[in-house]
Amino acid sequence: MEMFFGTWRLVPGKNDNFEAFSDAVGLSSATREVYRDAIFVLQIARDGLAYRVRSTIEGVPGVETFKWEEHSLYPSVYRGRNGEPMATTIKIEDGKMKQRKWHLDDDISWDLEARREGDVMILTQRKNAIEWVQTYEKTDDISQIDTALQ
Repeated sequence: MEMFFGTWRLVPGKNDNFEAFSDAVGLSSATREVYRDAIFVLQIARDGLAYRVRSTIEGVPGVETFKWEEHSLYPSVYRGRNGEPMATTIKIEDGKMKQRKWHLDDDISWDLEARREGDVMILTQRKNAIEWVQTYEKTDDISQIDTALQ
């Protein structure tokens, strides 16, 4: 998991197949408008015995934060960026972070897979055969959660 610790910023223009993926997961036109050219920033760190991921969008209010324990049998339940109830499971397998994410209100789910390539992280979100591929650059190293992330 440590290979993913740090702050990751989406590389502008490295946001491939967003529209098709948006159709597959049913994103509203308002959400698409915000996400289409958004610069996502992800922070991943240890939080005691657990891990925490914090996702923000530069210039847009709202934070999506979830915490999970590495070998938990239960999903992490949290509020999404727009306040919707969400759940996720995460595991590390073959050097990749694999995640299943779903909305609790309508049971729409999709899979995510992150892999490192040097100081770049490739994040692929997949619904059925449709993939949204994002490339993130590492901007700093953090290993322990800081109180600003909570």
